[in-house]
Amino acid sequence: MKKKFLSGNAYVMNKNKILDNENLNYVVKSKSKRGKNFYVYLFLFFIIVFVGSMFSLRNICLINKKSREIIILQAELKLCKSENIALENEISRRFDLEFVEKFAREKLGMHEPFSWQIVKIKEPKVNYLIKYDKKS
Repeated sequence: MKKKFLSGNAYVMNKNKILDNENLNYVVKSKSKRGKNFYVYLFLFFIIVFVGSMFSLRNICLINKKSREIIILQAELKLCKSENIALENEISRRFDLEFVEKFAREKLGMHEPFSWQIVKIKEPKVNYLIKYDKKS
C-alpha cells in the first residue's frame, strides 16, 4: 500500500491507486455535496413527519370532540325518553273512559250504537302498523 503526501498535511491511501490533488478535490467536493443533500433530505423527512403528526393530532382532537358530543346527545336522548314515559303515564292516568262516556252522553247527546249499526270486519293477519317499543 502506497502513501502519498498531499497539500494540507493529508495522506490519501487507496489499495487500488493513490489519489492526487485533483481527484482528492473531486472526492472532497462530492462528499460535501452528499453531506448537504443528506441534511436537506433529513430536514425534509422531519418536516414530513411533523406535518403528519399535526394531522394525526388534529384528527384525534376531532374524534375526542365528536365523542363528547355523542355522550351529551345520548344524555339528552335518555332525558327525552324518560319525559316521554312520564307524559304517557300522565295521559293514560287522565284518560278515564267513564269520564269520556259521561261527557259524551250528557254534553254531546250521544248513545251506544244499536246492534244493527255495528259492522264487524276481519282484521288482516299481518298488521301493517309500525309499533315502537319503549326500549328503543
